[in-house]
Amino acid sequence: MRLIIDKYGTYIHKKKNRFIILDQSQDNEFSADKVSQILIYRGAAITADAIDLAVKHNIDIVYLDKIGRPFARTYSCKFENSASVHRHQVRAYDNEKGTALMAGFIEGKIRNQSYLLKRLAKTRDDDRLRNIAEKITYQTEKLSTGKTIDESRNTVMGIEG
Repeated sequence: MRLIIDKYGTYIHKKKNRFIILDQSQDNEFSADKVSQILIYRGAAITADAIDLAVKHNIDIVYLDKIGRPFARTYSCKFENSASVHRHQVRAYDNEKGTALMAGFIEGKIRNQSYLLKRLAKTRDDDRLRNIAEKITYQTEKLSTGKTIDESRNTVMGIEG
């Protein structure tokens, strides 16, 4: 079950193995064993004890802005999670999925740099910044990847630089 906390002033705390959700109109209780995720919008609050209970039950907590975009997440930092992530990273290193991820990260970085320069060019009325932003965007078209990260590394690092 997902708990969605979207009312301003709502407060989540724990009592034994339950999450207690308090708002102006009513109180609700939910067993931690039945909760899979907690979504918390701005304006709501959660106690450290409630976060601890969620982490112990591997419950994902996602913090959302006013329009529902996630801006933070809380999850367990137990060894099993980091070991699993590390295993997947090592597997992705030697195949096309890893190179696609690498290219995607670099493309996102380049596009963000271009958007920033375009915004600056607009607010400062600067054509030079606008031209640089276009040149930076053009670099994403050059991102081609090989079958492994080793084959693609030099090309991608050259474009990123």
